[in-house]
Amino acid sequence: MRALVFTAPSEVQLLDVPEPAAGPDDCVVEVRSVGICGSELHGVRDPGFRVPPLIMGHEFDGVADSGDAVIVNPVVSCRNCDLCRRETRQLCRERAIVGIARSGAFAERAAVPRSALRAMPASMDWDTAAMAEPAASAVHAWAAGGGDGQGLVRAEKRVVGSFAYTDENFDQAIELLGEWDLSWASAFPLADGAEVSPA
Repeated sequence: MRALVFTAPSEVQLLDVPEPAAGPDDCVVEVRSVGICGSELHGVRDPGFRVPPLIMGHEFDGVADSGDAVIVNPVVSCRNCDLCRRETRQLCRERAIVGIARSGAFAERAAVPRSALRAMPASMDWDTAAMAEPAASAVHAWAAGGGDGQGLVRAEKRVVGSFAYTDENFDQAIELLGEWDLSWASAFPLADGAEVSPA
């Protein structure tokens, strides 16, 4: 399959790569739409914890091997540590992010845990659905600021601005997320590496 591979600092290549290897609890998702996060642009220039070669891409959706349209929650937790047992899986001591600690969606297909799949509403288009992860991060930042917009000001450098800057876009994010459990979004940094724990 074809994939955009981060091969070295400041270098990405479109390559033919092996099909993703799915473990017993994984699902191979046929990628339909994927966003490019600012953290990925930064990560290509200054790899940090992203180690090449790596297929990045954590904002995505696609078709599961069941044929269902799905959105992928990129936070993978162990489900066994004390934090997971307290229902704060987004803070898992062993958490891994799809597209950072394991191959992501800048490819035709990606293997992800079945537990990371969320049903995509039939009324939603692929490109909108791929924005669920950045929208969830912006909604979490808004809520962390007491719902008065202060969280968005603190998050400006690290959370997707297109969802954070206008009331109209915030309303679209809320509509997009519907009844989703947004607690997983607290694993994402808000400003200068700070994290907000759930209340």
